[in-house]
Amino acid sequence: MQNTGYRLRIRRAGGFTLAEVLITLVIIGFIGALGIPMLGQTKLKHPTEVKARHGTMECFYDGSTLYQYEANNGENRMGELTTPTDACYFSAPAANIFVVQAVGTGGNGAVGSGTASYSNYSGLSQSGSISTGEAFYSNMTAEETPNWVRENWNSIMSAPSRWVRYKLTSPVGASGAADCQRRKFSETCTTLCYDHVEDYETCPPSCTFDLLAIGGNSGSGAEMVVKAPLEFDPEGIKDDVQFTMSVMETKLAFNSGKYVSMKASRAGTSGIIERPSGGHKEDGKNGDDYTADLIDMSGNIQKESDFVLLGNGQQGSSSCEHKAGKDALRGSISILGPSSISYSASVLGVNARYGVAGSAGQSSMKLVEQIPEGTRLKMIPSKDTSQKSYVYMENEGGGWDLLMEAGPGTSGYMTSSLFAIEEGDLPFPASYYPESFRPQTAEVSIASGQGYRSELVSRGISPGSSGGGTHPLITHVSGVSTYKIDGVAVGSGPLAPVSGSGACVGLSGGGGICGSPNSPGTQGAVIVSW
Repeated sequence: MQNTGYRLRIRRAGGFTLAEVLITLVIIGFIGALGIPMLGQTKLKHPTEVKARHGTMECFYDGSTLYQYEANNGENRMGELTTPTDACYFSAPAANIFVVQAVGTGGNGAVGSGTASYSNYSGLSQSGSISTGEAFYSNMTAEETPNWVRENWNSIMSAPSRWVRYKLTSPVGASGAADCQRRKFSETCTTLCYDHVEDYETCPPSCTFDLLAIGGNSGSGAEMVVKAPLEFDPEGIKDDVQFTMSVMETKLAFNSGKYVSMKASRAGTSGIIERPSGGHKEDGKNGDDYTADLIDMSGNIQKESDFVLLGNGQQGSSSCEHKAGKDALRGSISILGPSSISYSASVLGVNARYGVAGSAGQSSMKLVEQIPEGTRLKMIPSKDTSQKSYVYMENEGGGWDLLMEAGPGTSGYMTSSLFAIEEGDLPFPASYYPESFRPQTAEVSIASGQGYRSELVSRGISPGSSGGGTHPLITHVSGVSTYKIDGVAVGSGPLAPVSGSGACVGLSGGGGICGSPNSPGTQGAVIVSW
């Protein structure tokens, strides 16, 4: 029995048995399996907080009457409307955050004497230019390029005398490197030098010499002048000019399939010396002169003359101190002419008298947190463009501190401008619509649809919006426009009258006038949401 007890004590000191470990793992796993669902339920007990507006207070003018309207998403969903004398007063309910907005009165529409009108004007000119380089495609497709330029472009390019001239210079190949080995004079220095003198310093300088194999020169580059048409058909080929200039190739390409390519001149080879003995060397060979097989052309491109050698071959290395040859050189492309092609037109137009819309009232917004319940706000919205909208907060002494203010917009005015008219613009301003005609809307957020109604929305009032502009409704312009590309007339554009009365864009109209002169802006407002 004593021996058995001794063995038991030794086993406990050394660790647990396999059976004990397995039982422990089973227990831990069982507890974990029970705990996982409980952990998931605990997390689900904390839903995400949804924040929304709970109420609104609106203080605004409608005509000469000041209104105060308050509603919330509790018992007062339909709201309470009152008519205070000169200011609105609001007592803050219990809430975490308040959104306070003030907007000034919008500026009035076009003011001044006279109404919108216009007269024909034929003294306008339209001009520009198209690059013949890599910007050609972007210039042709730019919004400011008139359609008639694109439609008539190929008629000009059909004449070879108006093709564009380009000069291409080929790349120049690399030159060969030199090879160099130090050797000894065999008769007088045999006893003084080891065989491989370049590996030791035991050989006197008088007993050594450098065996040099020079590098070969590269062949000279060449240049060539070509000319090609730049094609652009709105319904067909649209050339995209591309210049490629590397040490391997100079290439002028057009996406219509025509191109010309000049490969690099032939490189020189490097000098070679046999090792370790024998003393045989071979100098590098020079690259051959440029030949026609290094040039590739395709499509509608013409050479003005054959290529010309430039005599710019690179010299191979000829010294032991600088054995490396010279790197290859890039080629180049230049435009000999013309670098751009101009266009111009004597276009028809109108001298239009119109009214500029007013600007929107200024808008101000603040987020105010933790206002003590019962704190009062005093609000005075602007009644016209001579006033500002104000918001005050009551202080502890019973006085009023300015919280924010918002000024009015500026009123519009009558002016006149010259407008170029194309056929697609009629009836004016069907395509061309200056922003100065449009009324401007103030930036303000009206809380509606949150479970309670808004009085401003119900009345259709957009506080701080400006009055609109006014302009003539133009249905036709008499005369003919003349179009020129590169100084050559390519056509004309008569403007036929538009049948019917035309339609005003975004504005009411009648009697040939779009818009309402002297239209007033809407009055200011103060809005509090919580």
